[in-house]
Amino acid sequence: MGILTQSLQLEREKRSPLRRHRFAFLLILIIAAAILRSAIATRLDGFTIDEPYHITAGVAYVKLRDYRINPEHPPLVKLWVGSGLSLSGFQLGPLRVFHDKPEERSFTANTVFRQNNPDSVQRRARIAMWTLNGLLLLALALALLRCFGESVSLGTLLFLAIDPTVAAHCRS
Repeated sequence: MGILTQSLQLEREKRSPLRRHRFAFLLILIIAAAILRSAIATRLDGFTIDEPYHITAGVAYVKLRDYRINPEHPPLVKLWVGSGLSLSGFQLGPLRVFHDKPEERSFTANTVFRQNNPDSVQRRARIAMWTLNGLLLLALALALLRCFGESVSLGTLLFLAIDPTVAAHCRS
C-alpha cells in the first residue's frame, strides 16, 4: 500500500458524521449553484445552430433506433436529451433518405420549429442537460473524494462551477 493510499484511508476513517454532512451539503450547494449559474447565463439565448440538429437526432435515436441523423457526433448527450423529449411528446415525422447535410439540417429545423413548439423543446432540452451535467458533476466529485479527499473534490467542483465554458455547454 502506498503512502498516498494509506493517508487517504486514514482520512476516511477519521471523518466524523458532521464532516460527512458538511461535505454533502457543500457538494449539493456547489452543484445547485453551477446549474443555476448556467440557467441564468443562458436564459436569453436562442438555439445554437446545431441544437435542433442534435435534439432531432436524439429523438430519432430513441424513438426509431435510427442513427442516420448526425452520426458524426457521439450519441450519449443526444440519447439523453432524446429520451427526455421522447417521453414528453416531441413530434417526429417519418425519416427519409437524406442526400446531403443541408437536406438533413432542413429536416431537423423543420421538425423542431414547425412540428413542435420550439420554446418548449428548448426548455425541456436544457432541463435534461442541466440534469445530466449535475449528475456528471456529482460522479466526478465522488470519484475525486475517493481518490484525493474532500478539498480536491470540492475545489475542482467549485472551479468547474465558475468556468464560463462549462456553464455555456450545459445545453444540448
